[in-house]
Amino acid sequence: MTFGIDSPEFYLRDEFTGVFDRYGVDLVYSGHAHSYERSYYLRGLTVDITERRRAEEALRESEARLRAIAEATPVPLMISAVQDARVIYMNDHTLRLLGAQSRDDIGPSLSATDFFADDETAQRFLDQVRRERRVTNFEGRGRRLDGRTFWVVCTGEPMTYDGVPALVTGLLDITERKEAAVR
Repeated sequence: MTFGIDSPEFYLRDEFTGVFDRYGVDLVYSGHAHSYERSYYLRGLTVDITERRRAEEALRESEARLRAIAEATPVPLMISAVQDARVIYMNDHTLRLLGAQSRDDIGPSLSATDFFADDETAQRFLDQVRRERRVTNFEGRGRRLDGRTFWVVCTGEPMTYDGVPALVTGLLDITERKEAAVR
């Protein structure tokens, strides 16, 4: 049996999706069939989702702006998931602070707490995040990929990143200041 506009069953999805795509019409199909004298079956219900598509596009543009700001700022920034401290994003300045040449040097399963020189400092950081939902002027020892340590101040604010509750954290290397204070 052949289906088409002249057949007893006419499928909106099959016949008009190409037309809708060509003219930028966004529809969601669902529903059931009705039969009337001298009519064709139309299976479907249309819902205009143009506004949803516009909102999705606005979100993509907003995320692109955030990424451009994060990449352009001269401050090391990282975004980590609140649930497991997994690093979701870091800018190039963070890579340099850690002694990495590229994101490949870091690996896919890095935790924000891996940057601290010891477990006690990492635990103090996590405790403050869990207690206050943010971190303000947290000072501790960090560790570069080659094992060398440095002093760092971290300030982080909660956010949602790709639908995941996260913490965006700015890092400031204060090693020179700390070493000058000891002299």
